[in-house]
Amino acid sequence: MISAGFKIIHDIKNDMRKESLRTQKAMSWAVSRTAFIARKDLVQALKMGRLGLTPTAPLRTGKKSRRKSRPLAGLFKGVQYRKTGYRTGGGGVKVTGKRISAEVGFLGGSAHMDWYRDIAEKHLTGYRLPLTDPDLRKKKAALGIHLKRDTTFSVVPARDPIGAFYRLNKDKLQRSIADIFGRKMRGERVES
Repeated sequence: MISAGFKIIHDIKNDMRKESLRTQKAMSWAVSRTAFIARKDLVQALKMGRLGLTPTAPLRTGKKSRRKSRPLAGLFKGVQYRKTGYRTGGGGVKVTGKRISAEVGFLGGSAHMDWYRDIAEKHLTGYRLPLTDPDLRKKKAALGIHLKRDTTFSVVPARDPIGAFYRLNKDKLQRSIADIFGRKMRGERVES
């Protein structure tokens, strides 16, 4: 009788452990997949110039306006995502931190990716672009931006591309995590 009671408790503990691992695996998959989707959407938004930022007024010369620019479009190559708080492999998910989470943005990590991160940080705070180089002034003139001779710098306004994108897509990303988690817990296949 006593040995049977211990066996039942042992079986219940094993079942709880298996269910906990299953839940952790489903959550890590949901977070990872949603981070991948967010990265893909952010890259697309950067390319198209649709981050949810307030548009800057284009310069006008007479009746003809300058074509719409996407000043942050070139940064799309630097967008990455990183999973934190868990690692996979060895037949399961191992939780290594207190929370399962992911980061999406300009994360750096190599010299090439650090360059993109530095440029994104400059755009976050805004900066002054010196206009003393004659070649740069010629390029601006070719684009239809004619500068006065006494103009020595241009002010690049502060823009927060990641924050604007997140505010615009926050509800969609939260629904995505909940949906993917629920589908994984039900045993459905979720495309990777």
